[in-house]
Amino acid sequence: MASPDDVLSVDDAAAELGVSVRRVRALIDGGYGKLKAKKIGVSWVILRQDLDAVRVRKDGRPRKKPK
Repeated sequence: MASPDDVLSVDDAAAELGVSVRRVRALIDGGYGKLKAKKIGVSWVILRQDLDAVRVRKDGRPRKKPK
């Protein structure tokens, strides 16, 4: 079971990532599954370990390997 310190709201996650709340919501339900979250009632909750996984992921397309 996760402790209360390990569970974040969308607002808290946005503050930690340095992005807008709208961007966090797009990461959650943008169809890409980049940020795992659970919906409880009308609110989304995010586990800190899932937020950390998104934080270390590189954005963009991987570089092409030279031929």
